[in-house]
Amino acid sequence: MTDNLEQRLTAEFRAGDYDIPVDAVAISGAVRRRRARRSTAAVGASVVGIAVLAVGGVAVVRSLPPGGTASVHPATSGQASQGPGQDLRLAGVPVRSLPAGARPAVDAKAALAVEPTLESLPESGDRAVLSVNPPSGGVTRIVVVVDSQSSGQGLPGVPGDYEWLGRLQGAKGLATDHAESSTAYFTAGTPSGRWWFVAVTGADEAGRLAVLEAIVTNSVPST
Repeated sequence: MTDNLEQRLTAEFRAGDYDIPVDAVAISGAVRRRRARRSTAAVGASVVGIAVLAVGGVAVVRSLPPGGTASVHPATSGQASQGPGQDLRLAGVPVRSLPAGARPAVDAKAALAVEPTLESLPESGDRAVLSVNPPSGGVTRIVVVVDSQSSGQGLPGVPGDYEWLGRLQGAKGLATDHAESSTAYFTAGTPSGRWWFVAVTGADEAGRLAVLEAIVTNSVPST
């Protein structure tokens, strides 16, 4: 088709109406160069399209949490909320390092009534009652209260000389383990005047103490 076009152009410009000298070789070269430029532009546009699609695909994949779906879990009180991942917010501060299966209980009162029941629980403050399913280290329930007005309440069980109590950046904490209720308890006051209460229930003593340590040491400092 290109050869026919070149022949037609040459014949046209050689006609007496124009009286223009025609270089058939130059015309042929110009046509080929134009075709080459159009081909290069088309390939470039295709490459750019693929690059944008690839970047968009990465953005979509990376915006999703592990498992491929994003979810928001309901709050257990007016100020308690849990979003994607394992962080909870109470009284405006994050509660970190919750076990992977921890979710706010649909019915907090019912979850608290499940045996073994807690021997100590502040009456005031922003709180969350979480069920752990599947259990983590034997832990099945976690209760966290922030900014309770009844500060310094006694805790059931035997106080432990846990080294991690010294890593709370000035917060004065007490931790006990109460075998009868299969629960490890913690309470602390921070230098800013904030009070924390955490109760971790589970059949395995080492498991509940490990979960308690993770929550406390990653949540209480700097609050």
